Amino acid sequence: MPFTSLQTFNTANLTCPFARHTVRSLEVLDLLSPGLAVQAVIYVLTGNAEDVLDKLHDVDAGAANAIFCQPDISSWWRSPPMFAQKYQQRIQSASRARARLYAFANEAHALKLVRLGKVFSAACKGIHLRRIAEAPEWFLYLTVDALSTTCTQRGAHCRASMPPSWNFQLLNSLLAADQRPPLDALLVVLERRDHLYWRDFDGLLEWPDFTDFVLNNPRMTRRLIDELSISGRLSLLKVFDAHPLLAETFADIMVRLAVTGDRRVRIVAASQVIALPLPFKLPHLRLLMNKGTESERTRAVKLLAHSGDEVRRIFQARLKIEGAKPVLKALNQALARAK
Repeated sequence: MPFTSLQTFNTANLTCPFARHTVRSLEVLDLLSPGLAVQAVIYVLTGNAEDVLDKLHDVDAGAANAIFCQPDISSWWRSPPMFAQKYQQRIQSASRARARLYAFANEAHALKLVRLGKVFSAACKGIHLRRIAEAPEWFLYLTVDALSTTCTQRGAHCRASMPPSWNFQLLNSLLAADQRPPLDALLVVLERRDHLYWRDFDGLLEWPDFTDFVLNNPRMTRRLIDELSISGRLSLLKVFDAHPLLAETFADIMVRLAVTGDRRVRIVAASQVIALPLPFKLPHLRLLMNKGTESERTRAVKLLAHSGDEVRRIFQARLKIEGAKPVLKALNQALARAK
């Protein structure tokens, strides 16, 4: 057993698979400073020796990013090349150990996983971290490391290769263990930038318990719109498109995105609103035609115009009270097409 600094570690039962994998995952910390590994293991497994986080703050962040293979979450690979090459075998061994750790982990290990994420965060210090959501750094490091070490086939569908225990409920359990809101889990699943050094993590959008959570938490889902970036809004629309029940339940969100904000989002949302059955979208579009801004009223008319003769009376009634020229033009064009 090459992990000499850990051979005297007796604080936890190392016959437990989670503990054994933790030891092998963290022994590389001794490359940064002798003795760090055993302290980090004690902290992760027991919660003791919490001062190791302060010690990790003092290590070389570039080297820490190298030993934890953090280009998978970073915007650029800037770790010391000589350092990474010199210890490549140990670094790869630690990465494989973390993959085995994540494959074994479940909700019962939530607190330990949280502490592992805090070890990553303290050592790597977010120097290359491209923030993908307003979630705690330890959560970003942990979830992306778990996915990138287990989804090793680049271009392969991530959901097919990730550990079965990794699901949306586990992400919520991790946040709850650190007294964080589940909104952070929603943000991490939805927020994505195409230029990040990520594998195919769109498989997360297909987690059955993720869609169940969205459906069963309507207030939180509606809050998302103000939290998500353009990328995140497009991810949410992708989920709605795959699940008709979600699309019908959150027709108000789709209508809102179809008339406001970024053009890319409007185009995607508009096509989905047009495809919705009239009873689900009509109340929201009528509300916009009555109380929206001039541009919102115009876009609402154009969206509703695709419903044909069914909305002719609505347009005729609106013509009598509408005063804005762009809206009047849209109304007249819609009525002409409906003849």
